[in-house]
Amino acid sequence: MTTTQAPPPSARLATLDIVRVGLSLDVYRQGQVWAHLQEQNNAQPQALHVGTVLPMDPAHYPIGVDDKNMAWKMRKANALELAMQGFPERWPIPTLTIARDYDSTKDPRTPSERVSTMLNLMVEDHRAPAGMHWHRIRQLEPGVICNTTPEAAVEYLFRLFEVNPDMPALLVYSVEGYNIARALGPRRKPPIGVGTGPRQPGELTDAVVAMIVARPERLDWLRAYAPYTKPNARNDIDPAFTGWKRQPPKAFRPTPSFSEPITEQGFKQWDRLRVLAQLHRPVEVSLMDGGQTDGDQTGKLLKDQARYAALASAWQRATMGIIDAPARVFYDTGSPTGGLADLAPALAAAQSTLDPLDSMQSYDLTQRLGDTGASSPFVGIALATMGSYLNADTSVVMPLRQRGKATVIAITSTTPGQKPEIDPFDVKLRPQHSKYSEAPSPEFKEQFASLVRESQRNQPAPEPYIDPAKVAYEQRLLDAFIASAPGADLPDVDKQ
Repeated sequence: MTTTQAPPPSARLATLDIVRVGLSLDVYRQGQVWAHLQEQNNAQPQALHVGTVLPMDPAHYPIGVDDKNMAWKMRKANALELAMQGFPERWPIPTLTIARDYDSTKDPRTPSERVSTMLNLMVEDHRAPAGMHWHRIRQLEPGVICNTTPEAAVEYLFRLFEVNPDMPALLVYSVEGYNIARALGPRRKPPIGVGTGPRQPGELTDAVVAMIVARPERLDWLRAYAPYTKPNARNDIDPAFTGWKRQPPKAFRPTPSFSEPITEQGFKQWDRLRVLAQLHRPVEVSLMDGGQTDGDQTGKLLKDQARYAALASAWQRATMGIIDAPARVFYDTGSPTGGLADLAPALAAAQSTLDPLDSMQSYDLTQRLGDTGASSPFVGIALATMGSYLNADTSVVMPLRQRGKATVIAITSTTPGQKPEIDPFDVKLRPQHSKYSEAPSPEFKEQFASLVRESQRNQPAPEPYIDPAKVAYEQRLLDAFIASAPGADLPDVDKQ
């Protein structure tokens, strides 16, 4: 039954669809990370003995500050491009940006006003460098989370969908690396690394994740209006709404997420979206004695069997009702060693069949990828999405960086047991572009032309043009005049 009413307030959601993922991790992009991890697994089946996939040769990394800054900008733009490729154009996608902690009271290197502007405009500023000229960004208000352990943001995504029942999709953009850590950190406590010079041991891994989560069924009420929308006369692949070719039986009423209807061309783009995996609502568990929050730094941590039992309980609740048992786990304690000390007994207590000592099933993110900081939970989700999509099974992400709290996040295939025929995680960056709309949009062209005009106005007036032949002729006349002047050929007089 077709409806023309916007969705009512949402009940508690159990899952969100992951429809797009963009991953920039150091020198790697997208599925390159997953491929290198699998090469590692084939070469070393013991998880304890697996090293990093990052290149160890300094020649793989830029040395100069300008080259480093350029690489950082490209990593941010590439992640956005990989996520937005194929996503519907023209619709302003709500956007949430996530970065590490920032404290304006601790002599920060960057004033709070500049930090707010930088983070709120970060995605929009990289839209054009990413080649996404026809896409639109709508930064949420508030639209920035500064937290070095931001796994609670995953729960926040679910709440955003619940309080915005007409919102069909949301872009999450997580950034981490030396540049952002230096910008957000205290002036007198810079992060490991240097502006000009080789990469330093212990330096943060540049990790940028752009991920789009969705509830596509929320578009259904708009389908009844599409046949009445006017095709774009200037460009038939442009999904922009330009008016009605005839009035629909029931008037369209704008909502917070849709100020105008979706056109037929727009629905073609929406319907091309592929659900890569399902993101299950995270389960959090306190690891403090007495259930205190991890904010209580003086509280006592659970130890031994009590700690393992708490982790096992969270694992069981997070995977309850899932058809396929988890095939792999991505976990991160923030240290390259020691994670298995908690994980192995917890999995045993949960009676999980997953083997934490098998490198194919167990991924310690810091051990394999270096310190991905605030991006760690989303790096885990991105890799879990790739693994579960390509293998049609279940993955689990376990952020374990917080002192007194653990989070368990399940990622499942939408077609368990049926492996896909295509791999959507290959690296397709410009100049290939998206197959849908390669030319810059009219709005971008006008904006660019405006910038050119402004630049021209600010340039100093050019010197008037003078023909070189005329200059040479006038110089010869001047030389002849000087040569014919009285006394020009008088002999020198001895000085007395």
